[in-house]
Amino acid sequence: MPGLRDIGPLKVTLTINGKKIDFHGLTVADVFELHERFEGVRVLIEGGGAALAARLRDTPALIREIPNALYAAVAMSTGDRNDKKAEAIVARLPLSVQVAMVNAVVKSTFHEGIGPFVRAIEGITSVVTASPAPTPEKAESASAKPSPAPSLAALQVDLPSERLGRLHPVN
Repeated sequence: MPGLRDIGPLKVTLTINGKKIDFHGLTVADVFELHERFEGVRVLIEGGGAALAARLRDTPALIREIPNALYAAVAMSTGDRNDKKAEAIVARLPLSVQVAMVNAVVKSTFHEGIGPFVRAIEGITSVVTASPAPTPEKAESASAKPSPAPSLAALQVDLPSERLGRLHPVN
């Protein structure tokens, strides 16, 4: 049976200026690092795209940070994690090359697309997020008399007589 060692490298390869460059998918550690370094990434992860759009309207300085987060993500994807020189190289490339690189990062990180990934995360969060227990609504009652306590007499067990044992002799 195949194991983790049998999985080939998950990557997208681009040829840029005659050089082949491999882009590997971002890992959980990469995403958490981006989360720590860049407020825009924090807002996106914690509040989604709508929260980021609203925050960008209210905080123009955040707009200037987004390219730096993308440069860092591209550098991480190529194996140059926390390498400010690699990030500076990405920053100086033409826009068309930067877009191709970001696309390679997205494709290598989300092999089946972002939609299936988001649905998978929603499925995980729905399982681990405890919903609050419903609170019983107090019904207005004409009677002040409390309801009787639940009784075990209402419990019915349908077992074959041979399974009931000594408590209920077989006739």
